Amino acid sequence: MYRNIITLLAAGLFLLQLAYGQTADIVLYNGKIFTSDTTLLWVEALAIEGNKIKAIGSTASIKELIGKETKTIDLKGKTVVPGFNDAHEHLGWKPPIGVSFKPGVDFITGLSGVQALDSIARLVKTTPKGEWIEGEFGLLIRNDPSLRREALDKVAPHHPVILL
Repeated sequence: MYRNIITLLAAGLFLLQLAYGQTADIVLYNGKIFTSDTTLLWVEALAIEGNKIKAIGSTASIKELIGKETKTIDLKGKTVVPGFNDAHEHLGWKPPIGVSFKPGVDFITGLSGVQALDSIARLVKTTPKGEWIEGEFGLLIRNDPSLRREALDKVAPHHPVILL
C-alpha cells in the first residue's frame, strides 16, 4: 500500500514538474559563475531556459532542475563570465603594403576642423596622388561637422585620408 502511494506521489511530482516547466534547457554546474549582482557576485551553477537565466545557486540546488532533455555542462571549476559587448574597438591600423605615409598631422594639440582641413590641404600639395595622408586628432574636432568625408574629399580628392 505504501509503495503504491509513494509511486503515485513520485509520478504526481514528475507531472507537476513537467506542467510547470520546472526543468531547464541547459544547466552549468561545478563552476565559478560571475553574476554581476552585488548581493551575490559568484555562484556554483546556473540554469537556462530558452534565452534567459532561470535560476542561479549551488550545484545541488540547480541540479534539481535537470530533466530528461536538459543539456548539462560540468564546468569542472572553470570560471564563467557574461558575454561582453564593447561598443567600440581600439584596433591598430597599418596601411596596405606598398602605400607610403606622410608624417602625421598633429591634431592632438587642439586644432579646429578648419585648421585640420588646412593642414591636410597643405600636405596634399607635396604628396603624390594616391598616397595616404594620416593624422591624429583631439577632442576639439572629434564632433566638428566641418570635418566629415565630404570636406575631406574636397581638400584631398586624390588621396586616401585616415584620421585617428
